[in-house]
Amino acid sequence: MTQPTDVNNSTFKRVYSVCERLIKEGTRPSVRLVLSELPEVSSTSTVHRYFKQWKDEYDINQQSLHEKLGFSSDFTKAFMKEISRFSIEIEQRYKILANDVGEQRDAAVAALENIENHIDKNNKEIGRKVIDIQLLKDELKSTQQDMEAQLITSKEVNNATVSELREQLKQALHENKSLTSLNEDIRNQKIKAELRLEGNQEYTDEVKAQNTLLRQDNKELNTSLSKLNGIIAGLESTVRGNEKLIVQLKSQIK
Repeated sequence: MTQPTDVNNSTFKRVYSVCERLIKEGTRPSVRLVLSELPEVSSTSTVHRYFKQWKDEYDINQQSLHEKLGFSSDFTKAFMKEISRFSIEIEQRYKILANDVGEQRDAAVAALENIENHIDKNNKEIGRKVIDIQLLKDELKSTQQDMEAQLITSKEVNNATVSELREQLKQALHENKSLTSLNEDIRNQKIKAELRLEGNQEYTDEVKAQNTLLRQDNKELNTSLSKLNGIIAGLESTVRGNEKLIVQLKSQIK
């Protein structure tokens, strides 16, 4: 239809819209029907005036269409009614399709939200796992460092113990050498004394007793030396084992 002179007026637009909808629905527009559709409009005269403008435009268009087609008025009205019905059906189909598309869109959005929530949940769980793994790594590294420090301390203590035992062994060997030399001197003195004092049995017995005591001391010293050698050998073996363990821990930390 031709645009009316009051097309920019909001009230006329609403009257125009109601009349066009009624035509499409196959209902003949009237002032009463338009007023029932626009209860908030207080001026009925305004509605009357705008309805008349629309009606005039509609009749002019209908007459123009009749003249162009050359059909009768009844046929033209029936034809326009059928066209309106067909337009309404097409509009309804498009509304149904639009609703279906909207429902599919809503379902897709809901599914996407569920997926995003699931991904977010998984990401949070992965984040917690990463933190737990890092904490375990830090704890393992700290434990390895503590063990390495303990092994180093143990090695230092063992080295100090071995050094001390070696010094004791050295001193014991020196004492053993001195005792051996002293024992040899006493034995020589004994021989000489026996040669000089073969008749002095008491002196001879005393020298024998001293010799016996010296032998016993020498035996005990040799026993102590044997024990010290065993302890040193065990400590040296422990030190070598600790050194291997330190090397293994360093390679794991790297």
